[in-house]
Amino acid sequence: MSPSGHLVWWLITATCLLWLGTVTLVVAWKGTRDIFAMLRRLRKAGKKEDEP
Repeated sequence: MSPSGHLVWWLITATCLLWLGTVTLVVAWKGTRDIFAMLRRLRKAGKKEDEP
């Protein structure tokens, strides 16, 4: 394989890793926000049940 062929595969691999890393971070960020929103809703629902 020629050196330019290695460069092409290196670029493809680097692009895929960057893309997967970005997707992972976005999903983790949105999941964290969703979990905190769910906890807030549960806390509010728990307080309403405690009220007479």
